[in-house]
This record gives sequence, C-alpha cells and structure tokens, in this order.
Amino acid sequence: MRRNGFTLIELLVVIAIIAILAAILFPVFAQAREKARQTMCLSNVKQMGTATMMYVQDYDEQFFGDSWGHRYWLFLLQPYIKGYPKNFTQAKGNIYACPSDRDGIQYVSKKSAAAISPEPAASWGLIAAADGRMPYWASYGINEHVTDQWPALAAYEDPAGTFLFLENNDSDVEGDELTDPGRASCLEIRCEHSDGMNIAWIDGHAKFARCVFVGDKCINDNWRFPPAGNGGKSGDCGPWTAPASDTCP
Repeated sequence: MRRNGFTLIELLVVIAIIAILAAILFPVFAQAREKARQTMCLSNVKQMGTATMMYVQDYDEQFFGDSWGHRYWLFLLQPYIKGYPKNFTQAKGNIYACPSDRDGIQYVSKKSAAAISPEPAASWGLIAAADGRMPYWASYGINEHVTDQWPALAAYEDPAGTFLFLENNDSDVEGDELTDPGRASCLEIRCEHSDGMNIAWIDGHAKFARCVFVGDKCINDNWRFPPAGNGGKSGDCGPWTAPASDTCP
C-alpha cells in the first residue's frame, strides 16, 4: 500500500536541514548586503574627492579654509556634485549619507547658522530648527588640518597618503578626535563596514581601509589606523599632516 505524507521524524529532519542552511546562508546574505552598502559609500567618497579636486583647481589650488572649510565644505561642493541632495535632512538621495549610517544627523550651530542666514543657507536647502540650529544629514568629515593649517594643495608632500575625508560623526576630524566619550560607541570616526571605513585622500582617490587599534578603542593612543595624535597645528602625524613643518618624530 502506498504511503502519503511524511512521518514526524522525516519532518523534523527536513526542518533541521532548513535551519542549518538558514544559519549558514543568512550571515552570507548579510555580508553581501553590507558589501553593497560599502561599495555605495565608496562611490560617495570618490565623488566627493573628485569634486574637491575640481574645486581646488578653480580656486588656485586652495582647499576650503577656516570655518567655511570645516563647517560648510559639503555645501561648497554643490556646483561640482551630480545628484546634489534636495533635502539635507534625509539620507535618501543624499550623496553625503553612508547607507550603513543609521543616525547621521549633524547640526550647524546657532552661532554659525546666524552667519549664513538667510543666504546662502536657503540656497543650500538648510532650514533652522526651533532651537536655531540647522540640521543636515552627513556621514563624513574633513581632515581639520586641511581647512585650518594647510589649505594649499602644494603644501602636501604625500597627497596620495594624506587624509581628506573620513567616515565621521562630525563635519571635521583630526588625530586627537578619534574617540568621543560622549557617544555610545565612544568613537568620533565610523568603522561600520566590516570594521573599516572608506577614505578620500588629498589627491582625490578613494579606498577602503580597516580600522586597527590595540586594547581599548576608546583611548586615542591605542589607535594604529587611523593614527591617533596630540592635536594642534603640528601635533598629528602621518596621514593627518603632510608638510615638512610636521614636527612629529
């Protein structure tokens, strides 16, 4: 007589096989999704680097300097960015939003907002909140030494080995700002792509690099890459600074 259906043992075996396959494949799918987000983020960073090179050539090989550089650099790139975001308060359609960043809202302070109101803030799509600050979504920060100490492209002896943009939780960053005790992750920088980040360099190229630290990641001195530093005009070494005036050993 022909049997119909499955026995309980057979059903349990099938369920067990499906569970094993799911346990194997789900992490693979998650890694594939994250790899896609990493690639999209790298594309963003590359476009930012290319746009900055175009800006530099238009302004006598000078990067954006002072407050305009470390607070408003992304808005100054507007003429050079294809697909410039229509709404800076949302991640969707925003080239400055990393797809892996779940909380990329930053703020132009009330004092800084007053300096650009009503223009050019309105042209940039910035709107003041009730507290006077202007919110915008961004997942990247510029090397503060580029804007504050060495805005001239010619100053850099190693443009291919000096940071321009990092994945960051603030609009600018330097070596003594890798960590931030005020954040849940204790990090100012973001290493969300398989413990790494995408970086644009002074010469405009972009690439992925893993974050490396020894011991407690919440201590700046424990970082190997990106390197930590003492801050100040010449206190950060390696990729944070480039000219001969860098006094680090």
